[in-house]
Amino acid sequence: MTKDDAYVKLFKEISQLEQKIRSIERERNLAFFQKRSDFRETYCSLEEAFIKMNEERNSDHVRLKRGIEKLRANVRGFRDYIRHIKVSGEGIDRVKERIEDIESAIANFKSSQRKSYDELLNNERICSQEVTALEKKFESLPTTTEQHAVASIYKSNSKSAASSMRPEVVAFNEFLESTGGMTGGWEQYDHGVFLRHRRNTSTTKLKEILSHSLPHKSEEAISAHIIWYEEYENKLESKRKAIAEWKSQKTAQLNQIIEEDSKEDAEISKEETIAKQKELQVRRNEDIRLWKERKERELQEKKEREEKERLMEKRAEEKRRLRQQQIKSQVIEFQMNKRKQEELRELEEFAEQLENAGSNSAQTTNRRNEFLKRDMNKVKQKLQEKKEREEEEALKQLSAQKRKESIDMKVQRDPSRILRPTKSVTSRMNSDSSKSTQPLLHIPHRAIPAWRADP
Repeated sequence: MTKDDAYVKLFKEISQLEQKIRSIERERNLAFFQKRSDFRETYCSLEEAFIKMNEERNSDHVRLKRGIEKLRANVRGFRDYIRHIKVSGEGIDRVKERIEDIESAIANFKSSQRKSYDELLNNERICSQEVTALEKKFESLPTTTEQHAVASIYKSNSKSAASSMRPEVVAFNEFLESTGGMTGGWEQYDHGVFLRHRRNTSTTKLKEILSHSLPHKSEEAISAHIIWYEEYENKLESKRKAIAEWKSQKTAQLNQIIEEDSKEDAEISKEETIAKQKELQVRRNEDIRLWKERKERELQEKKEREEKERLMEKRAEEKRRLRQQQIKSQVIEFQMNKRKQEELRELEEFAEQLENAGSNSAQTTNRRNEFLKRDMNKVKQKLQEKKEREEEEALKQLSAQKRKESIDMKVQRDPSRILRPTKSVTSRMNSDSSKSTQPLLHIPHRAIPAWRADP
């Protein structure tokens, strides 16, 4: 048998037991809760305890359902949390904490249910022991004289019951007792054959067919059985009519009783309504009190949960900050080590360059002197040119001043002056002619620093 088949069988048995419980409770209520029942006064003392037990059972059922729903909600929330969490050390710690909380809640729930079930089993064992003791007591009570008394009582009751029956019913029962029961003294098979042929055959041919189908029965017996069956049907019909009349009378009596009960109920309905209203108000106040307590408890649990989450976030933030500081210190240390390595490498390269440049120190010195000498000549030449430009500028200003002083409004045109060289050009030509004209053997360049020169 598979697991699913076992579950199906279990649920089927549970449903059958529930149906049996409902049917037993219905019979008990019909027997005891009727106002005109003989057991009403005796059972009233137990009715209050029965109602209280039902309320406790319903409250336990509601509490159990709420506990299961709460556990289901915690598991569902944990499943959603697992789907969206990021894989990290922090997340694993949170998952462990939530798993521990859910496990502790399930363990507490199971322990509480185990205690309640143990109490119920203990009560059931005590009740079964009491019932067994009562059964043994009842078994030891009857004696022979009492048995005869009980038999006489039973006979008198049966006689009284027969006297209370309708005469048609009594006549039908006596007819059956005197003629051999429901088959008229025949065997069940023979009577079944008789009924089958009587249903499908006309009355004129019935004897002939039955004599062939039942050869061991004589014609006189068949005729007597036919007459018996006709009388049986007449008495059965009379019995049915009598029972129908009896039912109609009982219905009328029941309606009369219901009318009387309704009148009695109308008289006490006001008091019952007031009592029910008071009881309803008490229950409502109790429900409000329980609701307030539950809300306060939920609010307290929510505050505790938020405080716990806040502490967890604070702890996680502290861990993250320490981790960042650790990473930052590692990065700084790595950068410092890298910078030291770069400096060492540069020093090594510089030392190698110095070693390579030591062999060519003389040549380097001569080249440096040549570059310095060339640079000095260029600087002197630039200073001389600057001085000459300043002198020419001063002469121009002086001549312009003199021209302004001795200006003549009569300007003469001299087109040839356009083709004559200016004084600056003439002076430049004179300065160029004064310089030595030697062949250009070397083109000067800017000096190259020693630290960039090739070894």
